Amino acid sequence: MESSSSSPLPTQSDPLEAFPQRTLEPGDIAVLVLYFLFVLAVGLWSTVKTKRDTVKGYFLAGGDMLWWPVGASLFASNVGSGHFVGLAGSGAAAGLSVAAYEFNGLFSVLMLAWIFLPIYIAGQVTTMPEYLRKRFGGSRIAVTLAVLYLFIYIFTKISVDMYAGAIFIQQSLQLNLYLAIVGLLAITALYTVAGGLAAVIYTDALQTLIMLIGALILMGYSFAAVGGMEGLKEKYFLALASNRTGNNSCGLPREDAFHIFRDPLTSDLPWPGILFGMSIPSLWYWCTDQVSSLVNVLPVDVVFSVASKIRSQRAILEAINCIVRAIESLTVVMIMELNHWIDVGDTAQNEFQVSPQVIVQRTLAAKNLSHAKGGSLMAAYLKVLPLFIMVFPGMVSRILFPDQVACADPEICQKVCSNPAGCSDIAYPKLVLELLPVGLRGLMMAVMVAALMSSLTSIFNSASTIFTMDLWNHLRPRASEKELMIVGRVFVLLLVLVSILWIPVVQASQGGQLFIYIQAISSYLQPPVAVIFIMGCFWKRTNEKGAFSGLILGLLLGLVRLVLDFIYEQPRCDQPDNRPAVVKNVHYLYFSMILSGVTLITVSTVSWFTQPPSKEMVSRLTWFTRHDPLVQKEQVPPATPLPPTLSQNGTSEAGSTNIQFEMVQESTSKPHSSDMTQKRSKVVKAILWLCGVDSKGKEGPPGRADPVIVSLEETPLVKTLLDVNLIVCVSCAVFLWGYFA
Repeated sequence: MESSSSSPLPTQSDPLEAFPQRTLEPGDIAVLVLYFLFVLAVGLWSTVKTKRDTVKGYFLAGGDMLWWPVGASLFASNVGSGHFVGLAGSGAAAGLSVAAYEFNGLFSVLMLAWIFLPIYIAGQVTTMPEYLRKRFGGSRIAVTLAVLYLFIYIFTKISVDMYAGAIFIQQSLQLNLYLAIVGLLAITALYTVAGGLAAVIYTDALQTLIMLIGALILMGYSFAAVGGMEGLKEKYFLALASNRTGNNSCGLPREDAFHIFRDPLTSDLPWPGILFGMSIPSLWYWCTDQVSSLVNVLPVDVVFSVASKIRSQRAILEAINCIVRAIESLTVVMIMELNHWIDVGDTAQNEFQVSPQVIVQRTLAAKNLSHAKGGSLMAAYLKVLPLFIMVFPGMVSRILFPDQVACADPEICQKVCSNPAGCSDIAYPKLVLELLPVGLRGLMMAVMVAALMSSLTSIFNSASTIFTMDLWNHLRPRASEKELMIVGRVFVLLLVLVSILWIPVVQASQGGQLFIYIQAISSYLQPPVAVIFIMGCFWKRTNEKGAFSGLILGLLLGLVRLVLDFIYEQPRCDQPDNRPAVVKNVHYLYFSMILSGVTLITVSTVSWFTQPPSKEMVSRLTWFTRHDPLVQKEQVPPATPLPPTLSQNGTSEAGSTNIQFEMVQESTSKPHSSDMTQKRSKVVKAILWLCGVDSKGKEGPPGRADPVIVSLEETPLVKTLLDVNLIVCVSCAVFLWGYFA
């Protein structure tokens, strides 16, 4: 395929000339529509099939996952549409060094299985907040982390996903960026109402598979277009935008574009930072990150549904709740946690514990430690793929479309992608639109956008739950269900608005490279959290006061650097750099190293000069005590009272880690509940069925506790095979590091 460098340049009179080649054709649109109809069909099917299942069985894997779904799930949780946009964009802008993040993650996921997971299993924990409560006691660390995760949601998840999805829509339909964002939110609302969370769960794995297959096909087209790897190495350095400014340094490919290890002082990714500064946030993500509610409760609408499930009012409440869900989703893109009715057992009191499944919990869902290790090995091998299916294609995109992907003039970049800082992030969507055949192009775009919508669905759910139950309920422990419902919905509105307002910052940061922006924010906020987990796992003397002090000091320093980065934006290559020295001269990866060191010293000092943790807070909760005898003991009580919960008799009980609901069982002698069911109109029944509500009012079976891996025992033969595979995997990673260093 010929380079687009000879194509007409965008002019003031025709700003859309930057896209002279292709948009979605009728065949692509037909495939896109068929795909979303398929999602709707899956959603309706899953509503019928899953509405009588238990909550835990719906969200958790039941603790019996084999190694291969664990590995696929780990990889799918990590790699999404934003990954394709960000990694390809950074590859186009600066070469393959960004692949170091993927290689680093390869080591981290192996450390999860061989080092951290045995500690979590020995301590019989299923969530990371639960580990913190057992290891340190108290609730202030968990509350602090809840606030931190909300910041991370806004800065690195919601706004980033909106921006990445908008880029796909903008490139395929030639829309203004913010109009594309509004379109993405509207499609997300329709997607959620039509298919619901059930459709999201059942189609996520399929979407990941289609994305990978499509990415491999696109990789083949990409290398064929430039003459293979040799052609890529030769032509990449010639991929210059014809509209560069007078300063010849702007828009030039980096001389070290095909090297991972770069100059420690002047490069964009210094090699000491890659080896050490990058490893700390990576450990946080793979070994300790699990956004989970402090009190592990259901989201607001579930509280409302359960509290209001009184049969004498059931039809009215079900209909109102369903209509409210639909209207809310269509107007404010409020993503509901459940689209099916929650089954309640015959007992008067039931406990529910729903946590968003992230990296760690997916390994804890394995049948045993061996399957968890096997899944991590599979994910580690798959982490090699992003270099070939994302980074290299991004570099190819720069060769094929230099005037757009490598634009150096801010005015031209504004016309091309609505971002004067640069347009490297359009690299992957451009390849999809230009190289893939009709039909496959539409399918790839549909899957990418659908995956982003799934991500937004989960993010809005989790953020609303964290704020409402971890923070608001902590401040107002006697808040009513109605108040919690209103607060949760208003908070989602605020999240959407703040995230949209934050998108210009995402665009302008780090030279317009989305992936580098994410990593910079992570380097400012995540190292303190990683350090307290690491010290909690490997130093028995670490106590709650030390961990909390180190966490607070580290986060304050990180926030200061974060604010300075936003105040003093990175100048363009033709402008002088007048930023303060701490911003200009201290790379974000070096700052990650400094932040980790400060947190480490603080935790060590405070822990050493304060009372050591009790034996119960150490036994089976560190690496060196993981083989201690298992003693049946009550959960360590928190140092400060948690939000009260509703007990069976309706009174408050402080300190419980689960919200307990009293189900009002109406006397069977009242005949009007069945009459109401019979008198419902067909329209009401259809609406209730679409929302996943059982119109017959049948009760499901009582929920059962999740099986948890409780043994560290492994079959000798299997253990040997896994250890040999570990050596092979690490050797492959070391070879890749060395080959591209």
